[in-house]
Amino acid sequence: MNDVKWIKLTVNVFDDEKIKFIETMPNGDTLIIIWFKLLCLAGKCNSGGYIMLTDKLAYTDEMLSSIFRKDIKMIQFALNTFQMLDMVEIVENRYFISNWDKHQSLDKLEAKKAYDREYQKKVREAKKISLENRTSVVRVSNDNRSLELELDLDKESIKEEEPRACVLFDLFETEMQRPITQKECELLSEWLQEFPSDVLELSLTEAVKSNARNFRYIEAILNNWRQAGVKTHADALRQIAEFETAKKPKKKAKRTAEVPLPDWYTGKEAEEETVMSEEERQKLIEELKNFG
Repeated sequence: MNDVKWIKLTVNVFDDEKIKFIETMPNGDTLIIIWFKLLCLAGKCNSGGYIMLTDKLAYTDEMLSSIFRKDIKMIQFALNTFQMLDMVEIVENRYFISNWDKHQSLDKLEAKKAYDREYQKKVREAKKISLENRTSVVRVSNDNRSLELELDLDKESIKEEEPRACVLFDLFETEMQRPITQKECELLSEWLQEFPSDVLELSLTEAVKSNARNFRYIEAILNNWRQAGVKTHADALRQIAEFETAKKPKKKAKRTAEVPLPDWYTGKEAEEETVMSEEERQKLIEELKNFG
């Protein structure tokens, strides 16, 4: 069995209707723990979803009870529940996790390995040419020295590049909220041949910001960046900034509405109101009385 040390769980796993139903059952929390332990064990076995101790020996109820440190009746109750909910099947007297591809998609891993093999081949060729150029100037008398230098360069490139594709694949699956397909793995590997991984991460971030979690949208972003000559992370950031600036609506000067003025308006400010003196006020009152 291959040594694959991961399984995939989505952050909304507890929104699954089956998980919700299990939580409402007696000892629901214990059943959930057993379920996740089963997933981890299947991932550790790496037998395509089968719960196997070796290639020929399947785990039994008693063995699961022992390694999970749970009462055997609880293990049997859990397994029966999982079978009833189509989460676990019995195939040729072996327990099998239904829809195992949701939890461990080896297509992605194989694509990553294929990418690494091709990339490392190109790195070795480039390093060898570089090494030959250097040794043509300063010849090392000991032929073993050239071999040691080449091996050291290969080890260094493997250490740097091996996690690159796998980490990027995991990031894409997390943001896409689903396993990526074999075709998408191959497409991502092709992009990695042209763009640095941090540029691809930026394209993914832009797609998520636009709520467009699909490879077609990301491909459109990369096509635009390719035409703009994007080669580095800084280039991509500059392109994003320009795009954001172009999206902002241009501010227009506000026009003040013209109000038609009456014919009598001369443009002069109204004269200040004069204040009556007490004497003038009394005189006016007397005149009004006489008028009445």
